[in-house]
Amino acid sequence: MRRRRPDSQEGRILSLLESAQGRKVPLPAILDLRPRISQYSRAIHTLRHKHGLHIENGTEPGRPDHTWFRLIERTHYPTLLDSADRQTVHEVKRAPSVSAPMLFSEAELQGTARWEDVG
Repeated sequence: MRRRRPDSQEGRILSLLESAQGRKVPLPAILDLRPRISQYSRAIHTLRHKHGLHIENGTEPGRPDHTWFRLIERTHYPTLLDSADRQTVHEVKRAPSVSAPMLFSEAELQGTARWEDVG
């Protein structure tokens, strides 16, 4: 399995989160990575949505300016494979839902005479 390049912003953030072994990583620690992380939010979004990693984030209680991130460990990361090696994900079909009661009756939904038509 091939992983993100370790010198990319995503790779450096992922290495930092993995080294914390499930502990919270404060945002300043991410911002202090060298070379500097210029778009940490984009990099974390990519790790979450393109590579399927579960990365939690939050703030310390009563301290909204103290943001942290944490990697929730999984046994493997199948979405870190290159696109050629990526497995196909099949869409889940849902059962048809029971129709909900209508807000308006059929009579109320029928067209009514407009003032232009009456005149």
